[in-house]
Amino acid sequence: MMIVGKRLRELRVSKGLSLNEVGGAISISTLDKLERGESKNFNCNHLLVLSHFYQVSPMYLLGLDEMTYHIEPKWIVLIKKLKKNNLTPRDVIKCVEKEIDVSMRNRRA
Repeated sequence: MMIVGKRLRELRVSKGLSLNEVGGAISISTLDKLERGESKNFNCNHLLVLSHFYQVSPMYLLGLDEMTYHIEPKWIVLIKKLKKNNLTPRDVIKCVEKEIDVSMRNRRA
């Protein structure tokens, strides 16, 4: 739980918010314990509420961000651009498969 607490505190401080301000906005009374890694009542609902409030993924709060998976920054940029344009993974796969098919036909010609 320490990584969750650390990330929660970093997010709160970076936004210039107090524990009372965050706790009041999201109705989690044990936020101070969560930040210190002392809460035994942390659950999925807390995770979802906090990730929505701070506009980060639940995976980030759990310490499983892109650095965990060693994703190169250029891929993160690509993913963000795809999301910004509302493209789903399925859309991208179809596009890539179509491009490969066209490329293979051009090689044969």
